Amino acid sequence: MNHLIKKVTFLIFLFSFFSSHSQYANKEVLYFNYNNSINDCPHKIKTKWEKKTEIQFNLCGSAVLFFEKNSISDTLNIRRLGDYSFNEMKDIDIIVNSWRKTNKQGLIEYYGKTQPPFDKNGMFKTYLVEIINEECFVIYPVKWLNEGVKK
Repeated sequence: MNHLIKKVTFLIFLFSFFSSHSQYANKEVLYFNYNNSINDCPHKIKTKWEKKTEIQFNLCGSAVLFFEKNSISDTLNIRRLGDYSFNEMKDIDIIVNSWRKTNKQGLIEYYGKTQPPFDKNGMFKTYLVEIINEECFVIYPVKWLNEGVKK
């Protein structure tokens, strides 16, 4: 019986330890409208290309996001487009600073400082919305290229 109590106590300790250390920072969800990014772009650049394992999206030179083909995208009816609130790439520095401010205490507790070598993939869960036609759009879970991702 004493052995069972030790095991249960140890499991409770492990659970509480990993729970408290995995919640040091919350990922914010970002949505970007691919069509708006390329329609407003003054540059004549290639904005989308398919590779063997991914699709890359160039948001007018301000960021390159990529969708891994082994991930799951979703095609939705265009009427659902209004359900999403889109972020603007020009505001990304403000969004990053806001994330750091919101998560300051958790970062200090976990890292001992407020500015760890964090990248946008660690801060945000990012989605890119591409309008395909008048009837549907695709929502891709994407990652930021050159942000802690080995390519």
